[in-house]
Amino acid sequence: MLNLSVIGTSGITEKFLSAARKTGRFKFHTVYSRTAEKGRAFAEKQGFDLSTYAGETCTAYTYRVTNYEGSTDTVLAQLFVYRNRVIGGDIHATAMDGFMHGLR
Repeated sequence: MLNLSVIGTSGITEKFLSAARKTGRFKFHTVYSRTAEKGRAFAEKQGFDLSTYAGETCTAYTYRVTNYEGSTDTVLAQLFVYRNRVIGGDIHATAMDGFMHGLR
């Protein structure tokens, strides 16, 4: 099972997670939000406990992926790091009809 991290707490994100769960291949792992309150509430709604990192500051790194097989879109890798440990992230295409998936 793959850990899935998301950016944002909107209804679209909820639908995305719902669809990902139905595949049986993903487990919700981390959420990134502009505010800790929204992020915590969203994570709790998804059944995930963020208390380990509550109030902590992580560093977000963004890398351009130049060899993503089958995509001509701009593809980015996001990593969220806390104390030299990757605690979340995703791979996503920036196109309007792009994709997003967790780290493998």
